[in-house]
Amino acid sequence: MPSTTDFDTWLDDVDSDHEEVIALYEAVLDVSDRGLYKCVKGNKYDTWVVSSNHHSENLFLASETARDTFLALIKKKALWWRRR
Repeated sequence: MPSTTDFDTWLDDVDSDHEEVIALYEAVLDVSDRGLYKCVKGNKYDTWVVSSNHHSENLFLASETARDTFLALIKKKALWWRRR
């Protein structure tokens, strides 16, 4: 499956449902399989791959900084989604 590093575009396809957002956050945080989301360690040190059954591309997190930034973006978007 093709991969992207574009957090915003990838998150645009995430449903704003509270449980789905939490599942994504926990999957990335714990490097695990949660609900619709799965996060696994990449082939290189400090890389991760996030996938879901409703995305056409995997999300590639190329460093620990990228992973931390993505987690912060999920939190930020979760607050925005909750206000809608």
